[in-house]
Amino acid sequence: MISTLDRKPVGHFLMVKGFVQQDHLDRALEEQKLIKHKKLIGELLIEKNLCTDDQLTEALADAYEVPFAHLSPRIADPKVIAMLPADFIEKHHVLPLFMVEGVLTVALPEPANMFLLEEIERVSGCQVQIVAATVRDIIATYRAYVADAQVFIIDDLITDESIGRITVVPKRIEPVIDASQLAKGSPAGKVVDFCLQQAIRDGASDIHIEPGDNLLRIRYRIDGRMVERLRPPPNMRAAICMCVKSLASLDCSIQNRAQETRMQVQIDKKQIDLRISVMPGRWGENIVIRLMDNEKSSAHLEKLGFGYEILKKWRKLINQTNGIILVTGPTGSGKTATLYASLAEINSDELNICTVEDPVACPLNGVNQFEVSEPNGFAFPAALRSVLQQDPDVVLVGEIKEIETARIAMQASMTGHLIFSTMHTNDAPSALIRLCNLGIEPYLVAASVTGVLAQRQIRKLCQRCKESYFPTITEKRHLEKFGVTIETLFRPKGCDHCRKLGYVGRVAVQELLVMNDPLSDRISHGANLAEIRQLACEGGMKSLRADGVEKVRAGITTLDEVYRVST
Repeated sequence: MISTLDRKPVGHFLMVKGFVQQDHLDRALEEQKLIKHKKLIGELLIEKNLCTDDQLTEALADAYEVPFAHLSPRIADPKVIAMLPADFIEKHHVLPLFMVEGVLTVALPEPANMFLLEEIERVSGCQVQIVAATVRDIIATYRAYVADAQVFIIDDLITDESIGRITVVPKRIEPVIDASQLAKGSPAGKVVDFCLQQAIRDGASDIHIEPGDNLLRIRYRIDGRMVERLRPPPNMRAAICMCVKSLASLDCSIQNRAQETRMQVQIDKKQIDLRISVMPGRWGENIVIRLMDNEKSSAHLEKLGFGYEILKKWRKLINQTNGIILVTGPTGSGKTATLYASLAEINSDELNICTVEDPVACPLNGVNQFEVSEPNGFAFPAALRSVLQQDPDVVLVGEIKEIETARIAMQASMTGHLIFSTMHTNDAPSALIRLCNLGIEPYLVAASVTGVLAQRQIRKLCQRCKESYFPTITEKRHLEKFGVTIETLFRPKGCDHCRKLGYVGRVAVQELLVMNDPLSDRISHGANLAEIRQLACEGGMKSLRADGVEKVRAGITTLDEVYRVST
């Protein structure tokens, strides 16, 4: 830590970081001189909305050469928090975070308070190092660990302005249930109501309500990553579960077996599909709520992240009249979004487009959508046979995972139908090998498959706060493998717009294998994976990482993100 005598004033660091302007600082300093009861310059700047509490604390951290931390419940170790008495933590607004090799790291809002540092060392009996954090973050993180219902006050989270109206959309002609009535009667109802609305506003795809040993946490999946958002008291577990079950019309008396359902709600005039899964666990029932915004599901191909050359080839494929087109990737890689956007693009009054799905992902105007039902004997093979009697031009098969569905799809593709489907493989060439491993003859694979698109979803940098830097030697070596030289890269920083994550939204990285004569010939003769990959690259296929590097070059994402999702 820098000594007080050598330290520059905090206003200097606020200006260096671009948080305040010189004229604003000068006016605040002049006003400070006129105030009878002196105020710190930081207090004046915050009062005049010239800087935020986060910015002031970050500048103080720079002034005293200590790290600045955005705290969250994931950072602190619950066992370490207990090293300081609760009244001490609440009185001084400090928080023990973790212990490494006998050194206790503690967050506090005023790094200059040496007396407080000495008192922490005395009370904890440990050598202490400090990080700077706002009082708000310290209190919020500490309260996340306190299993006391008096600490968690849902009315403090929900205001009249923050909460809207949630209406359950009935499947049939039934009275519409106003879910906001739940919030009026019980704290658990308010928690559920708040979580649904907050998840929609945060762009979350899933809400996870997870009980543990003396713990209840609520996490959202945002841009593919889990983010903790709430820790209600553990004694609310049963009430929250009961509230979700009541909302979803599940059997509240069943607690020892899994239940699933689907429903629609309307939030702020926006219709959201929910898939709710309740499953008994060791500490209670786990709940996962998947949120599907129908407005987001109808994205255009241009908005999904296709590179120019890949999009041009893809459009040529989807406008053919026959053949099988596969989209591959793990769960959550955006396969359904790509297929729906493709169907929306080719949809016209002149085509009969049908889908066979489990379940139907979202409504698509002008398309005949059918849902499989395995308990009723209407699995994918039976459903696909029936759909082919509906005189379709284009058929979307939700997934090919066994030989019967694959064989029917291939036969249909060679009799004048364009078939779209998905598979779970790591890359495009592997999909062709998977079909052969299912038991499809190689010559049939070569004759029917016209293209395979493999994709992943990577997070996009927040364009408001991303910061530039010079690539490291290691990063330069990675880039050189793809024949790319980039003088400036970008990395996440974090701001209010991106919820301090540094990323907002996701974009696809893709590799597209287009069948050609040399490739078709080798597959017919039993080519292995390495041969298929080599021939595909010679035919113009760009790998997932190569496509990702192009998005790094454009400042859309980071090299770390590309390597995280690609193989």
